[in-house]
Amino acid sequence: QATQLALDDAGDVYVCGWKMPPPAGNYNKRDCFTVKLNGLNGAKKWVTIYNSPADGGDFATSLVVDQYHNVYVTGVSNALASWTTKYDPDGNKIWETISDTIGWTNTGSLLALGNNGYLYLAGVQLDYATFLSTTMLIKYDTANGTQMLNTNHVWDNNIGSQVTYDIAQLKIGGNSDIFVTGSVNKVYGGMSSDCYQTVKFDGLTGDTLWTAIYGPGNAYPHDMVLDGSGNPVVTGAGCPSNTFYDAVTIKYDGMTGGQLWFNAYNNA
Repeated sequence: QATQLALDDAGDVYVCGWKMPPPAGNYNKRDCFTVKLNGLNGAKKWVTIYNSPADGGDFATSLVVDQYHNVYVTGVSNALASWTTKYDPDGNKIWETISDTIGWTNTGSLLALGNNGYLYLAGVQLDYATFLSTTMLIKYDTANGTQMLNTNHVWDNNIGSQVTYDIAQLKIGGNSDIFVTGSVNKVYGGMSSDCYQTVKFDGLTGDTLWTAIYGPGNAYPHDMVLDGSGNPVVTGAGCPSNTFYDAVTIKYDGMTGGQLWFNAYNNA
C-alpha cells in the first residue's frame, strides 16, 4: 500500500508505502518500500525495502526529495519508535536515525526540507502512562543525520487523558522558522471539542513563537500553505454553525499569529 509520493526536477516519481511478507495479514511484520519510477513511462528504476531494527510492523508516512535526488523517508514502527532514512539517487542507504523515547509512542508524521539544507520532522509523542500528547519536532543535518534540534511542544489542551492529537501539515518559512498545524481536543463550556491548532517555532532554538487555535464545533485541519510573505493559510473541516461541516480556511499573520481573515464555504 502506498502512502505518499514526490517528484524530482527531472520528472521522476518516488513512492513510499508498506508491504506485508507472507503469511497474509501479518501486520506485525510489515516492511516499508521506497520505489523510484521513470516519469516518462512508469518503469521501475530501483526499489529499496526498509525493516526497522526491532523487526516489527513498519509504516512509512512521508518522503521528500532534495535537489540532488537524495530521498528521505520517515515512518513508525509498532515497536514504538520513529525512524528516518536517507537514500542516495541510486537507492543506497546513506544514514538512518531512530527516535525512541522510553514509555512513549514516537510517530514521525511529516518531513520537509528547508532552504538551509536541513531536514525537518514533525510527529507525535504519546505518553502511554497519561495518554497526553506533545509535538515531536526534530531538525536533522542532511549530510549525516545528526540531530541539530529536538524539541517538544505541549499542545494547548485542558482535558487530561482525553486529549486527541494529529499533525496535518509541516512547512518551513523563508527564514527557516517552522510552522505546524494539527488537531487538539479542548473543553468549551464543559464539552470537549476538536480544534485547529497552528504553531510557529523558531527554526534555530525550537522555541514556540506563537500558537493560534480555531474552535469549538469540531474542526480538523487538513492542509497548510505559506504565502510569499510567510503567512500561513490553513484549511480543513469545521462546524462554525455547530450543524454541518464547512470548508473552513483561515489566514494568519506569520509574525504574530493573529487572524487575517476567515472563510467558511458551505456550497452557498
